[in-house]
Amino acid sequence: MMLCDLNSMLDKPSWVRYLEFILESLGFYHVWLFQGVGNENEFVSLLWQRSRDTFLQSINEQLNESPRASTYILFHNYGYKSYLNILRIQKYRHALTRFRHSTHRLAIETGRWHKLYKVPRPDRKCQFCDTLEDEFHFLFECTMFTELRKQYIKPYFWKRPNIIKFTKLLCSENKTTVINMSMYICKSFELRDINMSVTT
Repeated sequence: MMLCDLNSMLDKPSWVRYLEFILESLGFYHVWLFQGVGNENEFVSLLWQRSRDTFLQSINEQLNESPRASTYILFHNYGYKSYLNILRIQKYRHALTRFRHSTHRLAIETGRWHKLYKVPRPDRKCQFCDTLEDEFHFLFECTMFTELRKQYIKPYFWKRPNIIKFTKLLCSENKTTVINMSMYICKSFELRDINMSVTT
């Protein structure tokens, strides 16, 4: 029936043609050709698994190719994020989400916003430290936030900081650690905004 439907509308987009494309792209073209799946439950399970695997592979390729995701790719995983339940106060949840997804105003991100001439990555510097202002610098190094860092983040992380500690902190599911980190990020964003407005 589907093959007849397809043959009757060769030049028109249709759900039938879309179904054919999906089956072919997932390696199930034989199902399309022979119009049968055998055991339906097994087929549905296999189709779901292959669809998921194909989607994840596509997303991972996009993340690997995106300069904007260079930090996110260090700690991302798929599924619901526990910090969304841990952080009950919206401004802290919002601050941590912005930080994790690079939707903030750190120079590493704002340097991309110039339409004609993007600021070269090495020149996206912190106005307070004159070094690359990325998420790692903001969380562990910037001298503007030293007191807040001491107050909210365990010394283990910011003494001799490295990427492993950075990833470990952002992947933490410890309630106290997550709350304190989000408070540090939120308050540091606010302090940064105040100081940036004074210097400009």
